[in-house]
Amino acid sequence: MDSRLPKIIFVLLALYAVVHFSSVYPQLPNVVASHFNGRGAPNGWQTKQAFFSVFIGVGILAMVIGLVIPRIIAAVPAQLINLPNKSYWLAPEHRQETMAFLNAYFAWFGCGLFF
Repeated sequence: MDSRLPKIIFVLLALYAVVHFSSVYPQLPNVVASHFNGRGAPNGWQTKQAFFSVFIGVGILAMVIGLVIPRIIAAVPAQLINLPNKSYWLAPEHRQETMAFLNAYFAWFGCGLFF
């Protein structure tokens, strides 16, 4: 499974977010609605600086989940990985394929989380 496509999509989403929010940021009031009830009425507010700080934090979290965690999993010893039938999936003849699958899976998950 190839993880290049979800990584490219993640980068494109991040670039779009940077361009979009850099153009919207100056137009916002100093306090913006940040939480809404079930009927769509705002019931929580933040300063625009705090709102964008949270947005950046969530973007970094999505990047860590989608791009960094698979590298950590690949680097740790097999006994520290919690995976069903790990003796099969992490055997030398299957480890590369398993890591490629996990890379792609986490990359797609990171895209979904960021989106």
